[in-house]
Amino acid sequence: MGPKAPLSKEAITELAQLMGLRAEAEDLDRLGAELSSVARNMTRLDALDLDGVEPSLVHFLPPNRTR
Repeated sequence: MGPKAPLSKEAITELAQLMGLRAEAEDLDRLGAELSSVARNMTRLDALDLDGVEPSLVHFLPPNRTR
């Protein structure tokens, strides 16, 4: 799978609004770079061959609770 086109500033602004953020114009480039990084990492994870690997179950207790 090759690289995808970057998100438009309008798409980044809309995504920020959906997350409850008000991104200023100067923040859009930085947010776009972060989103691109996340997308690259997701692509790498999707490409992992996990055939035959059993899923693991990890249970975390909140820090203020004990068993």
